Amino acid sequence: MNKIDLEKLEQHIVSLQTLYETCVQENVQPTDVAESGGATITQIEEMGKTFLDMREAFLLLLQNTISYMEGRKTTSDTTEHHLANGITIELN
Repeated sequence: MNKIDLEKLEQHIVSLQTLYETCVQENVQPTDVAESGGATITQIEEMGKTFLDMREAFLLLLQNTISYMEGRKTTSDTTEHHLANGITIELN
């Protein structure tokens, strides 16, 4: 059985939460350009939209990672509590 260092896990959770909050607070919006900006301007606009899509995917990845890590921490806390109190856990 692998032992999880709960202190380090908590530190990483806090670090990821801080990163997530920092990213969410950044007000990232593509710059509006003229309708007749030409092909180069259109491509730059598309790059900006792609960047925003990537940003949203990154934020979702951070949320899911934090959720997973919190779940592992909760499970580890419960398991350690049971082991410390002599409670047996049966796995099906």
